[in-house]
Parts: sequence; structure tokens; C-alpha cells
Amino acid sequence: MGNIIHGFPGFQYITNSDSGPPPTKKRKLEDGSSSIGGSMYEKDLEIHHLNSEIKRLSAIASSKLRNNNPNIADLSDANRPTKIAEKLSELYDNQWTDAFGDLEKGMNERDIIHFLRDILMKSYAECKAISSDNYFEKIQRCIECPLQFAGSGQLKTGSVLPDYLKHQIKEFRKFRAMHVVKDIEKAIKGKLNTHSKMNAGVDRFISSCVEITWLMVVQDPPLVLSATSSSKFDSKIFREYTKRGPNIDYVVWPALFLHEGGPLLVKGVAQGCVQHHRYR
Repeated sequence: MGNIIHGFPGFQYITNSDSGPPPTKKRKLEDGSSSIGGSMYEKDLEIHHLNSEIKRLSAIASSKLRNNNPNIADLSDANRPTKIAEKLSELYDNQWTDAFGDLEKGMNERDIIHFLRDILMKSYAECKAISSDNYFEKIQRCIECPLQFAGSGQLKTGSVLPDYLKHQIKEFRKFRAMHVVKDIEKAIKGKLNTHSKMNAGVDRFISSCVEITWLMVVQDPPLVLSATSSSKFDSKIFREYTKRGPNIDYVVWPALFLHEGGPLLVKGVAQGCVQHHRYR
């Protein structure tokens, strides 16, 4: 601020001018304002980065917690293990019954039972192979060798993908399971050798078998379908078909377990008998 002398005849007084700071001081003020703005922008970037890092670490921790952990279920998932168990029971009550009725014209009861049971178990075996054979190695090769055609070249002897990333890949595969099931069905139908007995009921049964078994194997960990048993009838694992007895004559329908060595999700069905003999 500067001083200005005002004058009238016989009288003078001094006033202060408010015309603003000199150029040098003004420049300093402007520079300070720019510095404050830049500092705030940098802090915003830092906060955004920290929030992103927290989310990333949280996702990794969550993945590690859920990875291969059957005790944590997503209740919003329409294809979670308990729902798959319900689908398997409905398959036996509905499509199995329809296919059985269609096959009665040319086959006896026991042969029909074995035929339909084997379709389900073969579907399960094929889906299991598709879902597990060098799965992560193939994904890694697509990332590291993108110019190679799928199925060509040598696979590495192991995957280096981190566990949290593997879990995210498995979660995405499970999310997309129903979108690929028709392609899986086409591949499996060609291996079942059911052409001579094919009809509308059997065709619907096969489609349902592939859909349900594919949903089983993409769980983390995979569900386990088992048609094996000791010769003794274990009522904790099987329920009777049409006959009771202390021994098993044959398995009609497999049991479903949450994972290998895990708890039972839904009982299988077996034909009981009195005599002790090896079931088929």
C-alpha cells in the first residue's frame, strides 16, 4: 500500500491507497494459492490410491478366506451347493421318472436303472475332467503365450498364478457356468453311446444330468457324486428303493457330498436285500 498526499489551499493531508499489493508480493500470493491447490490435488490422489489399495487387499483377504473353503456359502448364489442338491433330487423325481417310463417298452427294470445311473455318473466324470485337467496351466499359457492356438505347444509343469487370482478365476467360471453348459452338453453327448436308446425322455434326462454335474464340479471345492458303497446298507447315506434289507443289491441313484470326505448333502437310493452279495 502507498501514501498519497492530497492538498487544498492552506491544508494538506495524507491518505493510504488500497490499490493492491506490488507485483512481487502479488506473485507470491498467486504462487501460494497454486501450491495449496496442487497440494490438495496430490492429497486427493493419495487418498484415492489408498482406498484402491484397501479394496485390493480386502479382496485378496476375502479370496484367501473363501478359497477352497466349503464352510462359507454365498446365500445370493442360486447355484450354491444346497441348491444343487435340490436340483439333483428333482432330477431323480422328475426327468429320471420320465426317462424310465420311456425305456420300459424295451428294457427290464434293473437294466433301465443301471443305464440311467451310468449316464449321470459318466456326465459327472466328463465334467470333472473338463473342469480340472491342467485348467490353470491352460489359462497361464493363454496369458504368457497368446499367439499359440488353444491346445498346442507344451504345457508348463505347474501354474504360478497366485491363490487369490485362482479363486477369482474359479468364481468367474462358476458365474458363467450356465452360459457354457450347452457346449459342454454337446461334447459329452457324443461320448455316452446312448443313440440306440435315445428318445425325448432320455434326451431331457441327459441335458439335466450335464447341467447339474457341471454346476457340481465348478464349485470351490467341487461337490462329490458317489455311487459306491459297502455291501452293507448304510441308511445314513442311502434310502431304500423298493426293498429293504441289511445289504445292498445295487445302487439306484448316487449320493452327493459337499466335498471329498465332506458331509452328505443328499442321500442316494439303493435297493436293499437280505442275502449278502456283491452289488452291481
